Amino acid sequence: RELLESLPFNEQCSEADKELLRLLYESKLKKYQEPTEDMKGALITEKFQENLDMQVARAERLYYNCDYHQCFSMTE
Repeated sequence: RELLESLPFNEQCSEADKELLRLLYESKLKKYQEPTEDMKGALITEKFQENLDMQVARAERLYYNCDYHQCFSMTE
C-alpha cells in the first residue's frame, strides 16, 4: 500500500494515464493484502476484458478470496 501511495502519478502522468497506471499497479499489488476488494475502474477493465494479464490478475484475486468455483470457471 505504501508503494502505491508513494508513486508520483500526479506529477508525471496525465489524468487518463494516472487512472490506468493505478489500476494496473493495484491489479498486481493488492491481491494478497485485501483480496476481497474488487478492482476499481470498471470502465477501464471493460476495455481490457480480453487482456490476458488482467484476466490472470482477476483469477488470482478470486482464488485468494476463496472463490474457487468462479476462478475455475474463468480459467478452464
